[in-house]
Amino acid sequence: KRLHKEVLELLLFSRHEYPELLDAYLDRAKHSIKIVSISLRITDRECALAELFRRKLASSSSFEINDSLLEPSTGAATLAARALNVEPAVLSKEINDMLGDLKMLRSTLPPMQQGRFHLYVHDCFPMGSAIMLDAAPTSGLIQVETKLYGAPRSESFSFEVVAPSTFYNRNFAAWNTVIAESKIV
Repeated sequence: KRLHKEVLELLLFSRHEYPELLDAYLDRAKHSIKIVSISLRITDRECALAELFRRKLASSSSFEINDSLLEPSTGAATLAARALNVEPAVLSKEINDMLGDLKMLRSTLPPMQQGRFHLYVHDCFPMGSAIMLDAAPTSGLIQVETKLYGAPRSESFSFEVVAPSTFYNRNFAAWNTVIAESKIV
């Protein structure tokens, strides 16, 4: 069945096709950012996520950020490392370094902003990663990025799903379930 523009906003065949870096993409959010990722480390090297998160949290007293990274010492992390063609110790270090950076950022935020910056780790290997901008049950944008087995991460492909549609609803429910089942860091 063919996907209609109302359901699938954008299909990109590799990270080389992304029209903007991650910080500019995330900066579109007006109310919230939710990220489910393996490590965020590669994309963090491309831009300064900490500064973007700090600015977004300061921009509005209701802005919220939820980040869930793969729990580095689990079987899911070992499977992810194999799929990404990296050594498990290397992936574990990437995740731990990024968690350390995000925890450091959170510790430097004013208390009210700390309460709106949520860090998690998940012990599952979903089909890839997701970025949800202003995602709510009936509105928002979800970018899903796949991780092709054994391929460089730059060769991942992604698609954007917009609300309202049943496809958006299924993605919204699935990615929020990953966060709901994650452990608080």
